Amino acid sequence: MIRRTTWILLGLFGLVVAVAWYLQSSQQQRAAQATETHGISLLFPLQEVSITALRIIDQHGHVVEVKRESEGEWVFLGLEDGEPDIARIERAVSNASGIRVLSSLESQPELALIGLENPAYRIVIILEGGQQMEAFIGDLTALGNGYYARVASEDVVVANKFNLDAIIDLLAEPPVLPAAELMSEPEIEQTEESK
Repeated sequence: MIRRTTWILLGLFGLVVAVAWYLQSSQQQRAAQATETHGISLLFPLQEVSITALRIIDQHGHVVEVKRESEGEWVFLGLEDGEPDIARIERAVSNASGIRVLSSLESQPELALIGLENPAYRIVIILEGGQQMEAFIGDLTALGNGYYARVASEDVVVANKFNLDAIIDLLAEPPVLPAAELMSEPEIEQTEESK
């Protein structure tokens, strides 16, 4: 028979082990959270260089391209009629310069499995000085919060869906202001009294 004091000692030992395990796991969680918040990385490492042109190409060859003119105005290349929507263009360019990388993949999957063998989209940015950077965008992740992406021949990462959608949407809805409806004055019938 095991004595009562032995049971108490075993219980205390188990309690000490449980407290030590809890403290160690909470320290690891705090360290992981600190790493995530301090380690923000971007798909395009621009290092304070401005974007002068942005081109989006889908896998079917549809292209939207915007460019900053020497006067600083943004133009939508290929626009025949209408006015470019400068606010949407600037929002897309701002998103292109700040596409957050949500996570890096520990092991690199086959490109065909994540939509990068034949990418859904290519985003090309041209910087001051003429340097060009290109990103390939594949499938949405299972969580739906990001796209599989890679810049040139670098490793595949998961990039923020919100940032990328603001750019990709330029293909579906080009940045053109809606045509203003012509305002015509309604014809007023003259009555016998107004004549």
